Amino acid sequence: MEIIPAIDLRGGKCVRLYQGDFSQEMVFSDDPVAVARRWAELGAPRLHIVDLDGARAGHLIHGEVIGNIARAMKIPLQVGGGLRSLEAVAEVLSLGAERAVLGTAAVEEPKLVKKACQKFGERVVVGIDARDGMVAARGWEKQTSMSALELAERLGGMGVKSIVSTDIAQDGTLAGPGFQDIARLLALPGFSVIASGGISTLEHVARLRDLGVEGAILGRALYTGQLDLKEAIAVASRPMPPPPHHRFDVRRLSLLEDVTRRRELNPEKVFDLLPLEPQQRVADIGCGPGYFSLPLARRLPQGQVVALDVQPEMLARLRERAKRARIKNIDIMKCGEVEFPLELGGLDGMLLTFVLHEMKERAEEFLKIAAALLKPGGWLAIVEWVKASTGDGPPRADRLSQEETEALAEKVGLKVVREEGLGDKYYFLLAHRPTGGDSRR
Repeated sequence: MEIIPAIDLRGGKCVRLYQGDFSQEMVFSDDPVAVARRWAELGAPRLHIVDLDGARAGHLIHGEVIGNIARAMKIPLQVGGGLRSLEAVAEVLSLGAERAVLGTAAVEEPKLVKKACQKFGERVVVGIDARDGMVAARGWEKQTSMSALELAERLGGMGVKSIVSTDIAQDGTLAGPGFQDIARLLALPGFSVIASGGISTLEHVARLRDLGVEGAILGRALYTGQLDLKEAIAVASRPMPPPPHHRFDVRRLSLLEDVTRRRELNPEKVFDLLPLEPQQRVADIGCGPGYFSLPLARRLPQGQVVALDVQPEMLARLRERAKRARIKNIDIMKCGEVEFPLELGGLDGMLLTFVLHEMKERAEEFLKIAAALLKPGGWLAIVEWVKASTGDGPPRADRLSQEETEALAEKVGLKVVREEGLGDKYYFLLAHRPTGGDSRR
């Protein structure tokens, strides 16, 4: 993952705004070229430059400064702010930028974005700047009625390959990025995502890395010294934990469509074992294309299902099925192997179907995090392969026995309250997070 320092230009100076508010400006330098040199010398692989005056005016204002920075740099630049014509895109690229970032144009002139992608290819990036999930344009001063996710879905048909996602409410606050909004974008196939807004700790950097974003734009945290650039680059460059092997993806897909298997493992029979209430918020982790997620959403008409998987292809298939079925109470996000973009203590329940065996060596860590995501009294249901069963499924050596799974659940502070056999091939465990306990991430 790239760590990308931001340089915001206003009045020829390097500034930072608070939540995109032009009246809350902090000037950090009157020499943007010197700032750029500093970040490059510290190892930045790329710079993100925004012409704030240009964003308000609707055309490039700081062309000379941007050109001076480009000539002084050996690292690539991506530049945005007021680029609302093909000529403006061509101009900023001719000044030495590797990428041009379009924002308002994606909302107001989508045909322009399509033409720019046709002409300049992957050198065109779209910035999706959102406040409370809704897109803002024209220097963040015009609020639209379009959601960030809706705009991103439209971009797929325009040829856009990379998105800069900025949570305006977090920008300049040092309070952390909007992990859930980023995860929703990552769930869309065909895009790489660069995160921006509120990133201020090494933990934020590590979480974004593990979610699979392409880059993280850092601003105020670098300028105030709260975050050290070299340390952030080191964390971002650290190898991610190996992903689940997913050797059984084809089997998981066949599970959804094989009539015989449907009779063996009917989701409704599993749901009958759960303490479901209509308004619950329940996560289906390792959801695949939705064999459990979609019928579970129907079971929770006033609630919500949060469907997470590490594979965007699975999530794309789930999204298509949810649209066809007109199911709206499902929130689809990409997750990491043990990185979930959810708030601690925010779930009423969680469903893990055929997940633990795919990360057997990290199962305890996985369950510890899962427990912390539950509200006190919240439930966690596990469906897994019987270790001794024959036929299809993972090798026996990869499976966790019912006794092993129960021991792991108890070890991380969960209380197993129900065990059931689901035919000869599968078993079911139901556990609760104690109301007086303190399961921590």
